[in-house]
Amino acid sequence: MFESIKTFFTAFETRDIIAFAALVVSSCAIILTVFSHFRQKYESSASARKEMLEWFYETTHTLMVLKMCVAQKKSIHDPERATHMAKLCSLIELGRFYFPNMLRGDGFGKEKPLAYRGYNNVALEFLLHFYDALLLEDSYGQFEHAYGFAELLDKLQREYTSIIYRILKPRKHIDRIRKHAGLSLAIHERREEFIKRNPTEVGLFSWRPRGIGKERRMRQCE
Repeated sequence: MFESIKTFFTAFETRDIIAFAALVVSSCAIILTVFSHFRQKYESSASARKEMLEWFYETTHTLMVLKMCVAQKKSIHDPERATHMAKLCSLIELGRFYFPNMLRGDGFGKEKPLAYRGYNNVALEFLLHFYDALLLEDSYGQFEHAYGFAELLDKLQREYTSIIYRILKPRKHIDRIRKHAGLSLAIHERREEFIKRNPTEVGLFSWRPRGIGKERRMRQCE
C-alpha cells in the first residue's frame, strides 16, 4: 500500500505538486470568501430587521397609548397625552432615516432643509396624519369626513402597520427560518379550528356580550 502511494506521488514533478497545492488553497479561499459574504449579508439583514422592528414597536406603542388617551377623553393639554405626542413627533423624525423623502426630479421642497426636501414616504404620512389629527381633534367635527375620529385613528394605525408588514415580509421570514432551522414560528389555525380540537375551551371566546366582537372587528381586526 505504501509503495503504491509512493509511486503515485513520484509520478508527479515537484512543480506539479506545488501547482496542485496552490489550486486546493485557492479553492478553499474562494469557498470561505463566498461563505463569509453570505454570512455578512445575512447578519446585516437580520440587524436591519431587528432595528426596524424596535422602531416599529416604539411607534406602535405610542399610537396605542394616544388612542387610549382619546378613548378616555383626555384633552390635548393632558400631561400624558402631551408627552406621548412629543414622543411620536420624535419617532417620526427618526423614521426619516428609515424612510427618507423621495426626490422626483421636480424640485419639490428644494427650499427646505435637506431631510425635508421632496415627498414624504407614505409610511411617514400615516404617522404624520395621525399626529395632525390629534392636534386638530377639537375642530375635527366641524368638517365633513369619511370616518369618525376614533375610526380615522384606527385606520391610520392599521395602514401604517401594513406598510411595515409589506417591508419586513413576515411570512417569507418565517418560511426561511422553517427551511434553514427546522423551526416553525407559526401555527396555521383559526379560532374555529382550535375550538373543534379543544371543545372544552369554547368559553375562552364566548364570554363577550353580543355585538362587541363585531364592533371590535370593524375597528381593529379586519
